[in-house]
Amino acid sequence: MYLLTRLDHTAVLLGSAWLVLIIACLGVLTRGFRREPPELRPEAREQAASTAAPQ
Repeated sequence: MYLLTRLDHTAVLLGSAWLVLIIACLGVLTRGFRREPPELRPEAREQAASTAAPQ
């Protein structure tokens, strides 16, 4: 709370806008928070990229 009271008004406004945007995107991805959010698995991306690339 101390940091929030010391930040510039513009910084608080931009941070709040990002927070609202992220919550809106999560709401769309989870269809109104009724489904689980997608899981981030970096190893699955690496496997897909290695099998798709010609060697």
